[in-house]
Amino acid sequence: MPIKFCKKNKIFSGYFYNIGDLYIGLGQYDSARYYLEKSLLFSPSLSMSYWSLAVMEAKLGNFKSAYHYLDTFVMVQDSLDASERLSEVQHIVYKNQTALEVKDEQIKFRKVIGRIVFSAIIICFVVALIYQRWINKKNNQQALYRQALQYADEKQNVMQQRIEENESALALLQDRENQNLDEIAQKEQLITQLKKEKLALRTWLFQQTSIYKKVMSLSDQQQVNKKIRKVMAAAELDKLKKTTFEIYADYISPLQAQYSQLTEDDLLVLCLQEAGISPLAISLCFGHTDTVALNQRKSRLKKKMSE
Repeated sequence: MPIKFCKKNKIFSGYFYNIGDLYIGLGQYDSARYYLEKSLLFSPSLSMSYWSLAVMEAKLGNFKSAYHYLDTFVMVQDSLDASERLSEVQHIVYKNQTALEVKDEQIKFRKVIGRIVFSAIIICFVVALIYQRWINKKNNQQALYRQALQYADEKQNVMQQRIEENESALALLQDRENQNLDEIAQKEQLITQLKKEKLALRTWLFQQTSIYKKVMSLSDQQQVNKKIRKVMAAAELDKLKKTTFEIYADYISPLQAQYSQLTEDDLLVLCLQEAGISPLAISLCFGHTDTVALNQRKSRLKKKMSE
């Protein structure tokens, strides 16, 4: 707002100055003084108004007033010249300062660009080093992998060779084992057959004795009432033990060695069972008309032989 107001004052001052100067030319000095002084009210720095007033006062013979306006004109003009020179100097200073600032900015910009370029070079160098190290590491890893792969292949070949050798050896062993198994099976079958034949031989020998016939006669009482069943006498029982222990001596010896708690009666029961004598006949041999006592003895035998 103040700037616009100053511009308007200068415009009005110029109008009034032109009117006043026109009245001087017409010789109407009062009107000229009025408009010239009014122009100074709007713009005291308008030096030409002072000049026109000085000329007009000189024409009117008012030399003192003319001198005053002339002196004022000189002062205002000097002030304007000084202001113009000052403005020019300020303009030059501002221009130089601006140039210096621009130069400083250019220098700063160049420094920034230099730093950026230097940083970019350093970064590129570091990236190149990192990339080179990565390439070297990758190459080393690939070399190690190739070595490991070669080692694994060699080891696999060795292992495969050993597997094949072991498979061949295993095949031979299996063939031998199969042969041995066949031989073992044959031997076991032969042993079983021999045991059966031995048992049959012992049974045949036992069947040839008189005491066996007594036992068989007792076994024929299956259908007889147990109250009237005949049992073996004590003397006959002793004879049965003696005969049985002689015939089944090789059967009794291992049992006595393994189960020391077995009594003679226990061994006799086992021998008679081995000979195929019925439970009732065995019970009658021991003086019992039923198998209750025999079953109890069998339970005790089972317990003794399981300990």
